[in-house]
Amino acid sequence: MDDDSRLEAVRLLTAVAGRAASRPWWESVDQILIALERAWVADQARPFHQAMTELYSAAQDRGTDAASQPTVPPPPPVRDRLVDLIHQIGPK
Repeated sequence: MDDDSRLEAVRLLTAVAGRAASRPWWESVDQILIALERAWVADQARPFHQAMTELYSAAQDRGTDAASQPTVPPPPPVRDRLVDLIHQIGPK
């Protein structure tokens, strides 16, 4: 991945990690994070960018989700995956 893609990913992951959302939203985001991590580890740019697009979309949907259900910070497994990805993808 190029440096711009990495920086964009870290910014988005950091923003998502700081949010509160419903448990179902976090469950769906966790699936996106799994796909993002797989693409990162395999150094596959297209799936990486596809997962990033899905994460951006999910982040936009969080506004309507937050209005309809109780919100919580990222559950521990999701939080851990977010932190791991930020460290993996972040500047070396």
